[in-house]
Amino acid sequence: MRNPIAFVSLSQSVFISHSRYGHVLNYVKLKIYEDKTVEITARYLSPNTYRVVMDETFRGGLSSGNDNKAVLLFEH
Repeated sequence: MRNPIAFVSLSQSVFISHSRYGHVLNYVKLKIYEDKTVEITARYLSPNTYRVVMDETFRGGLSSGNDNKAVLLFEH
């Protein structure tokens, strides 16, 4: 794919009612890179126009559970 660092990505959208933005699509995307860095993108989208009304991106390291890195994935 010609990406400098390989990654896997997943996303999910959920229709929610937010106290400030009203009804929105809550969209979250997670990218996990081969160097164990993680990027999480969170957006609220207007359900009619898909206009972005909130957009945040968080970056951190993938944790093994025994360190001080920010992102810990688990099974339940």
